[in-house]
Amino acid sequence: MTFAGAAAYVPAMIRACILAVLVACGSVQAQLAPPSAPVQRLAAVQADGTVEVLDGFVDLRAIKTIGGLDQETTERVNRFAREWLLDVQQQVIDNVDFVIQIEPLDGSTGYLDTINPQDPKSFERASKYALQLNSSGTLLNALLGRRVLSSEQAQSFQREVYNYDMALLRQVVGSGHDMTLSTRHQYRMSFRDALGMYHSLLDRAVSCIDRAVEALGPEAAAKVKPEVASVKAAKGRDEGRAAMRGLLQKLTHAQRRALLMKVRDLVPITNALSFV
Repeated sequence: MTFAGAAAYVPAMIRACILAVLVACGSVQAQLAPPSAPVQRLAAVQADGTVEVLDGFVDLRAIKTIGGLDQETTERVNRFAREWLLDVQQQVIDNVDFVIQIEPLDGSTGYLDTINPQDPKSFERASKYALQLNSSGTLLNALLGRRVLSSEQAQSFQREVYNYDMALLRQVVGSGHDMTLSTRHQYRMSFRDALGMYHSLLDRAVSCIDRAVEALGPEAAAKVKPEVASVKAAKGRDEGRAAMRGLLQKLTHAQRRALLMKVRDLVPITNALSFV
């Protein structure tokens, strides 16, 4: 576990649980009320008034969208953010078996959507997954810890992330106080960077699938020719991801890791601010 350290995920997980309980109990109803709610600036608002759900990396998107940093600081942020992204990417590859428990390859209900707030045991797996998938912590905390950003700079970006998170929470929970719904949503948010990186690997795999399957060896690659053809025939992001999940279903855990590592090397992350 590198960069921010193995315990860095804990504050985010604790905040997620506390906020979910407060929302469910109605204790943050004033914050959820539209008239006094801060305006979020990170995600597009759809024609129906709903906020776009960002596919992970909200901290990085805040830095890119809000800006306001001088050139030297921006370059340092870009450099250290890339290091953080590479850590997250490796954690996802090494623990892809955990990722597909959260987001099953066959499209069935994932583990986070089965959490029962009334049953403490239902949180045990989430804690185990967090140790492996969230050990890099949040990007803004990591940049603050490395003194790439000042506390004032980090807080300004964190405020924007908070505004987006609250807007999304209002959208999910609505006017109700459903503890189960809010808890599951908050836990999913705590894994959004890992899931966003997993989606990025699927997207990049589509662009290089012929070369990526070489990592499986001739015999295994020959067995997934129909799935490779489906990936190559996919039109659009959603079809591409679905086709890639179909391919991964045919592979063992070791083969999945080998394939994703090949994708990592074939289509590397070179610039953090261009990644989102």
